[in-house]
Amino acid sequence: MTVLQRFESALAPRGGTPDASQRAALDRLERFVRECAAYEAQRNSFASRFVRKPPPPRGVYCWGGVGRGKSLLMDSTFAEIPARDKVRLHFHEFIRDAHRAMQTLRGAADPLAEAGRDIARSATWIFLDEFRISDIADAMILHRLLASLFDAGAVLFITSNMAPDALYPDGLHRDRILPAIALLQDRLDVLLVDGGVDYRSRALGRFGTWFVADAEDARMASAFSALADGGPGDPVLQIEGREVRARGRADGVAWFDFATLICSPRSYADYLDIAAHFHTVLLSGVPRLAECTPSEIKRFTWLVDILYDRHGKFVVSAEVPMEQLGEGVSGAEYQRTASRLREMQVREAAH
Repeated sequence: MTVLQRFESALAPRGGTPDASQRAALDRLERFVRECAAYEAQRNSFASRFVRKPPPPRGVYCWGGVGRGKSLLMDSTFAEIPARDKVRLHFHEFIRDAHRAMQTLRGAADPLAEAGRDIARSATWIFLDEFRISDIADAMILHRLLASLFDAGAVLFITSNMAPDALYPDGLHRDRILPAIALLQDRLDVLLVDGGVDYRSRALGRFGTWFVADAEDARMASAFSALADGGPGDPVLQIEGREVRARGRADGVAWFDFATLICSPRSYADYLDIAAHFHTVLLSGVPRLAECTPSEIKRFTWLVDILYDRHGKFVVSAEVPMEQLGEGVSGAEYQRTASRLREMQVREAAH
């Protein structure tokens, strides 16, 4: 199949076809796949033992608004790359692993460079979805990490809601990220995918698993019983080495209170760990987000992003309907989360 054919096949159940902006991106991605295939063949050929290897192809930075199909473009392209040493990661997974590698390599002369080389040795083709910088610690390491990846011959495909020069807006010491932005613009082709139809919103005619004013969590309990296979498990979970108590637990299913999972201090890695162990997460007691602290809102968006990216199921008992959840909360960060919440509900209803 081609990238276009894969993309069209994925859109067809939603009744959609690629718009002009997506088609322009698909043309570039078809060329990207051809260039990657040629490079892969050259570097694995017998002649490559005796001649200098050709430079790797230019990577891609694909950005645009919420619901524009960027992740689908990435998935369609990833499937067509004819190589085994390829990896697709959410950006937070990638940066988390980079920080961990730096700790392991603390005694090295240049831990960041060594971490980048280690990553490139395991995967030449690196696909990073939802690229964004929200932490000064990430901003400070990004340039050296990217430079070491490029120097080691890695080829990057990145998706983001922001153009490279709009990353980390108003962030603390934003000057620290400017060299990384310049490197991205120099080494990657920047593709804008915007306008057209938001296929997530288009599918909202169907109803998902969202319970409002669920008295004593009766409907959530019924949902948990219906979803859980086998007998109940130990409700005390070990998440990133710390104990977290669930309302209920069964094979592949966990039920939490909002206060436990969101209001307590948690890291992004905690939610990655949960998504790795449970295909379905139930969350009770979700208030209006305007009543929450910024940290709680951020942790909620992390949970949604990870479950969405891992194709997990999400069942919610909330104070208000889903469309009212984020009233009073501003910023592009939550707009992306709201769009993903809607699609997750639609996705489960369709199933």
